[in-house]
Amino acid sequence: MLYRLDRFTPLRLLAQRPEASCSLVDCSYAAYLVVCLDQLPVLGGLTRELADALGRPYEVRFLPAAWPLRVAFFIATWTWILGAFRLIIQQRGHADDFIEALVHAQDGERVRYLQMRGARAPGFMKPEMVSVVIAHRSELARRRFVPILQHGRMFTFPQTFISHLHEQSARMKAWGLFHSRRFIEAENAALEPALRDAILGSIAFQLRRFESDPAIVKRLLRLVAVLLDGADSRQLGRLVGQVSSLCAARLRRDESGAAVQLMLIDFAVRERLKGFAQSFLYHLHEHAPDVQIAGLRALNAMLRGGAAVDGAVIRKMLERRIAPMSRACGESYNGVVYAELLTMRRLLPANGATPPRRPVAAAPADLQPAG
Repeated sequence: MLYRLDRFTPLRLLAQRPEASCSLVDCSYAAYLVVCLDQLPVLGGLTRELADALGRPYEVRFLPAAWPLRVAFFIATWTWILGAFRLIIQQRGHADDFIEALVHAQDGERVRYLQMRGARAPGFMKPEMVSVVIAHRSELARRRFVPILQHGRMFTFPQTFISHLHEQSARMKAWGLFHSRRFIEAENAALEPALRDAILGSIAFQLRRFESDPAIVKRLLRLVAVLLDGADSRQLGRLVGQVSSLCAARLRRDESGAAVQLMLIDFAVRERLKGFAQSFLYHLHEHAPDVQIAGLRALNAMLRGGAAVDGAVIRKMLERRIAPMSRACGESYNGVVYAELLTMRRLLPANGATPPRRPVAAAPADLQPAG
C-alpha cells in the first residue's frame, strides 16, 4: 500500500525505494513485494538477511508522512497473528472439552449426539481421537471413539489401530476390527495404494508376531480379503504375493495352533493365492499330520473347482513327495497323505494361469461383535 501510494499518487511516502533489476521491462512488482515483506514482523528482518546473503542488499526509507500508515499496518498485522494463535488455542481447548464430555457422558442419547458431532469435527481433532482409541485408560472411552473415526472418514485409523492391536483387550480388538472392516469396505475405491500397503503391513505385523486367537485371526484375514478385492491390477499381483508368503510363513509356526493353521489354509484356497500351493507342498513335511491332510484336501477341492495353477512346477514337486510317501504308508495318516498326493497329480492340468479373482462375499454374521 505504501509503495503504491508513493508511486501512483502525489503523496510522497518513500524517501528511498529498493532497487530491483530483472529481465522484465517493469520490475515494480518485485520492488513492491520487497517493501511489503520488509514491513512484516519477523519476516522483514529475514528478508533483509536473505538479501544480504544473496549479495543484493536493499534499503527502504520512509518520509514522516508514512508513519501513521506504518503504525496502522503494524497493529493490523500483529492483531491478525495474535488472533490466529488465540483461535488455535481455543480450538485445542474445545477438542479437549469434547473428548472429556464424550468420555464421561452417561446418557445414551447424549453419547450418540456427541458421536455425530465428532464425525463432523475439523481435521485437527481427528489425530487426538485416534490417540484416545489407542491409549485411553478407559476401554469404554476407546469404544465410543471408534465409530466416530469410521464415520468421520479418518483414513489412517485402520492402519494405526491394527498396528496397536496387541495392546487392546479381546473385546476391543473385535470392536475396532469390525469398524475397520466397515470403513475399508465403504472407502475401498478411495484408498491410496500406499495406504493399502500400510494397512496390509500392519496386519502382517500382527499375524507374524502377536496374534494367535482364532477369532481375531479370522477378522484380520477378512480385512485382507477386502483389501485385495479393492486393489487395482497393477497392485494386486504384488499384494497377493505378500499375502501368500505371509500365510505360508505363519503355517510353519509351531505355536500357531491347528485352528489358526486350518483357517489360513481355507483363506488361501478360497482367495486362490498365487504361489500358495507350491509353498505348502515345499514345506509339507514341516506341518502336523492333520494340517497336511486338510491342506491337501483343500487344494484338491480347488483344482476340482477349475482353478488354474502352474501345473508343471507343482507336478515336479509332487514327484519329490510321492516317492518317499510310497515307502512310508505304514502309518494311517501317511496313507491318507499319499492318496491325496496321487489325487492332486491326477487333477493337475498341464499348465495354466491363475484365473480372475471372484468378488468377496458379504461378511458372515459371526464377524459382527456383540454390543
